Amino acid sequence: MLMHRAVKITKNKKLNKGFSLVELIVSMAILAIVGAAIIAFFSIAMVQYKNNTNETNVQTESRMAWKRLESNILQTTDGIWAPNESEIWLFNTVSGHKIMTRIYFDKPASDGEGGEAASKASVMKYEEYNLDNLDETSKVIKSLDGLSKVDNETQVFANFVTNFSIKLYDKKGNEVVDGSVPGKVVADISYKANEKTYESNNIVAIRNDIVASNNIDAIYE
Repeated sequence: MLMHRAVKITKNKKLNKGFSLVELIVSMAILAIVGAAIIAFFSIAMVQYKNNTNETNVQTESRMAWKRLESNILQTTDGIWAPNESEIWLFNTVSGHKIMTRIYFDKPASDGEGGEAASKASVMKYEEYNLDNLDETSKVIKSLDGLSKVDNETQVFANFVTNFSIKLYDKKGNEVVDGSVPGKVVADISYKANEKTYESNNIVAIRNDIVASNNIDAIYE
């Protein structure tokens, strides 16, 4: 009877002795490997999700920006002018007031060709100017100095932009000259996200009989 109790106590001690130090180290190592793998998986998934979201945003932005630009051009009532290849001026009469809309590419300052600043995406911007109080002796708009804004805040027209190029052509396909009647607008806009560049090449056929000029007398005669 005593021998049987001794054997039973010995068995209970073997069952309750727990994990050895080696077993704990091996278990912790396995948990660390599994945990690192899980973290790496979620990190890659988050980066991929962010990249996909950015690319979707750029594609959506490009479509919306072009629709806005096209709508502004088609609704122009009086005149149009491109003082350079990175901006366009649209002249309209709104509730009896002469309003000039400026849509332009705000290129970031470059620290040299191929430099860090040169590679950053910038934005297209939108401004409106009141032309009612122009000086009678300077009806040709050569700069925006002295013009009063309708709204002091410059609005962002499109994000993710890396290039904006616009040209005006007459009905015969030649680049417009001052005082001619434009037939179409050709706009090339580039967008960038995740080192991928998206090109948007667009043409708007001008419907209204407007004048291509920055001369207010020629536009509103």
